Amino acid sequence: MTSIFSGADVSGVESALEGLVPQFSSLSSEAAALAPTIFGQGQNDIYPTALTQYQAGASGQLTPSEQAAVAQTKSEMDTQTRGTYGNLGLGGSTMQTQDLNANDLSSLAQTRQFNVQDETLGLSGLAQALGFESGGVNALGTAGNILSGATGALNSAGTLAAGQQAAQMQALGGIGSALGSKL
Repeated sequence: MTSIFSGADVSGVESALEGLVPQFSSLSSEAAALAPTIFGQGQNDIYPTALTQYQAGASGQLTPSEQAAVAQTKSEMDTQTRGTYGNLGLGGSTMQTQDLNANDLSSLAQTRQFNVQDETLGLSGLAQALGFESGGVNALGTAGNILSGATGALNSAGTLAAGQQAAQMQALGGIGSALGSKL
């Protein structure tokens, strides 16, 4: 048993506080490592590009390179169709027109393939950005848990110190009263 003037046994509180030091160090290193990732790639780099790509695909827009690829493929198919029917002596025939219309449908299918690819890649990028943001939220949650533990340990230390101080003041008051009545 300890005397009220020698102080209470606070080794549990001290140990709890000392145990938090490595966690704070680890959290600070983790937060420093995550900061460029979360705020650099997640929100600022990946998200806008991924969203733009998804929206372009969903609305049927093509990039200039995709438009060039579709136009080149259609031009090659039309040239081959006209050459074939010209060699057969059927240039301008109904069959040639039907095949040219089929080339238009093939071109439309290629456009839709690019749109689906853009939507898929955009969604993948948005998922990646969400992953970065979720990592940041998890790190903040961990920081909150550690700070909560530290707050609890500090509250315990404060309560213990206040109790010790009140006991000492009460004992001193009692001694003072006893001495005062003797004088």
